[in-house]
Amino acid sequence: MGGGTLLIGSLTTRFSNILGIYGGGGKVLGGTFLFLMFAGMVVAGNYKLKGGLPGFLAFVSLSVCWWRFECRDFFALDARLPFGAGLNPPSVTSITLAVLVAGAVFNLGCVLERFWIGSKVAGVWAWLGRHTLYMFLYHRYFLDFWLVKSSVLNGNIWVKRISYMAVMVFGSIAVEYAVRWTKAMIKKERALVAKMVEEKNDSSNG
Repeated sequence: MGGGTLLIGSLTTRFSNILGIYGGGGKVLGGTFLFLMFAGMVVAGNYKLKGGLPGFLAFVSLSVCWWRFECRDFFALDARLPFGAGLNPPSVTSITLAVLVAGAVFNLGCVLERFWIGSKVAGVWAWLGRHTLYMFLYHRYFLDFWLVKSSVLNGNIWVKRISYMAVMVFGSIAVEYAVRWTKAMIKKERALVAKMVEEKNDSSNG
């Protein structure tokens, strides 16, 4: 299964193009993002994973070393490995860094859970993690919209970064809640209509 997602992700990244859209959004099944989604599902299903401070320090060190390599190599490695498209859809270099950073975050979360305040922080991370699908689907929409509307923020790069991230994250989550609310309302209306039809049929038969 994993090999299949690798092959499909590589082929769709190289040979598919949807309306010239940049990144994974312009590739069938998201290109190499398909493999990352599969890998995430495999890891999420393994509840026996445990982490701690040694793991956190190890993954942070490896992340820094790989990031330095990535800056020096400038994706030359990916030119020899036909998988991905650099940053988006991610290539071997970017995927490796993402996995290392994910390992560091996971181990940090395991450390924080041992403390009351840390467990609250880990809880916020977990809450955000449950909404990453909609962030992936809609972040570009909010980014493009906010880039047009936020020309007044051009003076401070950190204000821009924080505002962009906040709009992309919480805007996408708002879309998810709106979709859930709409589906619940439709389900409620369908149940109400079905009940009315049933009552009408019962009265007609009676």
